[in-house]
Amino acid sequence: MSEKHIARRLLAAGVVFSAVAFVSAEPARGQGLIVTKHRHDFVSPPRFHPRRPHHRPPSLHRPIYNWSPFSIKSQRVDVEINDAVAETTLEQVFVNRSRRPAEGKYLFSIATDAAVHNLTMWMNGREISGELLDADKARQIYESIVSKMRDPALLEFTGRGLIQANVFPIPAGGECRIKLQYSEPVRGDGGPASYRFPLRGGSSTYRPIEKISLRVAIRTKRPLTSVYCPTHVCSVDRRGPNEAVVGFEQSGVQLQDDFQLYFERGDDEFGLSLLTHRGWGDEGFFMARIAPRQAGVGGAVLPKNICFVLDTSGSMADNNKIAQARRALNFCIQNLGDEDRFNVVTFATEVRVFREMSWKKADNSNKQAAREFIDGLKAIGGTDINAALQRALEMNPGRMPVRRGNPVRERWTDNPYFVVFITDGEPTVGVTDVPQILKNVTGLNPDAAARIFVLGVGFKVNTKLLDSLANDNGGARGYVTPSEDLELKLSAFYTKLANPVLTRLALAFQGISIHDVYPRKLPDLFKGSELVVMGRYSGSSDGAIVELKGTRRGEPAMYRYPASFPSMARGSEFLPRLWATQKIGYLLDELRLHGENREVKTEVIRLSKKYGIMTPFTSFLVQEDERIARREGRRPVTGRFLPKPAARAIGARDQEIGRARNGFKSDSGSDAVASSRDVNRLKRMGQKGGTAKLKYEVQDFLQTSEGERAVQFVGKKTFYLDGVRWVDADYDDDREPIRLVAFSEAYFQFLREHPGAGQTLAQGGNVLFEWDGKIYEIVPPESKEAP
Repeated sequence: MSEKHIARRLLAAGVVFSAVAFVSAEPARGQGLIVTKHRHDFVSPPRFHPRRPHHRPPSLHRPIYNWSPFSIKSQRVDVEINDAVAETTLEQVFVNRSRRPAEGKYLFSIATDAAVHNLTMWMNGREISGELLDADKARQIYESIVSKMRDPALLEFTGRGLIQANVFPIPAGGECRIKLQYSEPVRGDGGPASYRFPLRGGSSTYRPIEKISLRVAIRTKRPLTSVYCPTHVCSVDRRGPNEAVVGFEQSGVQLQDDFQLYFERGDDEFGLSLLTHRGWGDEGFFMARIAPRQAGVGGAVLPKNICFVLDTSGSMADNNKIAQARRALNFCIQNLGDEDRFNVVTFATEVRVFREMSWKKADNSNKQAAREFIDGLKAIGGTDINAALQRALEMNPGRMPVRRGNPVRERWTDNPYFVVFITDGEPTVGVTDVPQILKNVTGLNPDAAARIFVLGVGFKVNTKLLDSLANDNGGARGYVTPSEDLELKLSAFYTKLANPVLTRLALAFQGISIHDVYPRKLPDLFKGSELVVMGRYSGSSDGAIVELKGTRRGEPAMYRYPASFPSMARGSEFLPRLWATQKIGYLLDELRLHGENREVKTEVIRLSKKYGIMTPFTSFLVQEDERIARREGRRPVTGRFLPKPAARAIGARDQEIGRARNGFKSDSGSDAVASSRDVNRLKRMGQKGGTAKLKYEVQDFLQTSEGERAVQFVGKKTFYLDGVRWVDADYDDDREPIRLVAFSEAYFQFLREHPGAGQTLAQGGNVLFEWDGKIYEIVPPESKEAP
């Protein structure tokens, strides 16, 4: 869609920005649900005031189930997975919010291939009869309810099986406790084993769930190599090589995605987990996750050579930063391995070295000497970043000259070399030109043999210098804001790189054509971490090979894995948006650090609109709608014409846009640090330690003046709200749609032929979308346009 076209649609929805948190609550509703039997049981809908421009009448994109008398007070899910079988226990508490007793039918949607057995149900502590229906019988029930209520919300469950039971009258304000237990096989199909629990309820359920918790305990006979949840922000507790516990708990949330969990088992030293997705007429997407075994491999952790480079300039005295840095550095020294070798470089106006051109083993006597050196550090002087980096790189053991009389270099010099660089300011002494500093570093470290990990302290750092140092030299970046604890941050930062297991990685794919692969430069692999690579593929192959190369103790290592890249793979629908998010992150970093490029900017805007990802370049769409309105003589959506909550949201929107743009252009300051962190989160989406949700996700960032979402994600698709109609981002204005009247026989026949379109139709009775290369438009029953 064109930029102006999207802006028009956002304007028609009365779009405003809402304040967002870093990790947005995923918009989803809990499952199952109680469908009331009598229409008079419904709670009265919100009133419509025709003379107030910010009010609109109820429409088919706002289902009447939002006014159902039943809401979910709490939901608890406990799952026990023992290799190939999952035992699931669901406990739900429903509340009747109406003023009269109400009864209905309990519905719980379940995958058709779940092969459910050992099904038992209790209602208020009494065992009841629950009926398990196959997909065809379930479809008939869904269609019957949808036709009667004229509400398509339940259609998103089309193609699934159904568990149903009658719910006896619940008094006004009363509760109903339902407990459901069942078991099912865990699917593998030659790839990662997967488990899915149906949390998504779309528009079919009522209010946000007051409290929800989910816990999955995994126990396997073979070692677990990878555990990954792409749909929710979860904790993963590894309790040994064969056991893990995954879980999350939230309050006051609406959930829009089913819970999905993938785990890989294997005996390889480094296990590969490969997920693919490919739709009709499109190239495929893939995610390769490579992780070292948790235990059982002797000598897996490599000894390292590490140099800590600490800024001791006068600004480090502020807020007692130098004292925190001393304590954190002592923690790092104390936790070095017995075979590690280390050094410490400090810099202010001049550079000091703990052991000049001498690398000592991390034994007790050398650790004690280092602690004494660190405890004597004081914050005074300027900031000579160039000299400090030059000294640390010149000390690289791998580049040290061979000793006279000892032509064979000692083996420890082949260990990986890490530089941990900590500063709280910009260069003020010596070479202060940032491009020149970066050029000097490249000259001393042309092949990035020394990995540089940077930690910026405070808001006075030059983020573009630090980010470039990390990007160009195979390291990572982190920042400590004034409100955060430097000691804790530095200690955690070091812990992540304390135990390398494979360095100088390269990944090759044989028998399949791949492109747009991210990350472009592979990081080293550490104990407890994963290598996550995402990309696109063309063609197909059942006999492809993924080849991982690396270095261990100075010697080359290679691992080969068979892989399949199918011509059609409907599952793992989260992959396209996850891949696009990572690509946008890398492109934004290019623009931040190397200046604006029209082609790169255009690609960022294209991807962000297609996949619904907010960036500093697409936030203008919400402001563009106001400019279009003024140009066409219409009243724009501004705080003056909106209720106070919406007006405050407008202010938050403008403030957030300003910060994002300022931070993107700035080298230093709070906005620049925030921008660096935001872009890094995009680049790390899907990785261990990264987040599963975005700060700049359009569906959480754009809302109508009434607080409704103006953007929806359905599988891999993005929909924009155009007045009362949802429009697919893939819609081409030049193509004439095939029109289907909502709830007509042709409408249901389309759903029977394409059950996968149920989630799309469930958005309402007015939807424009692409399906298998054709454009369809669902029009309301009162529309005079025939299909």
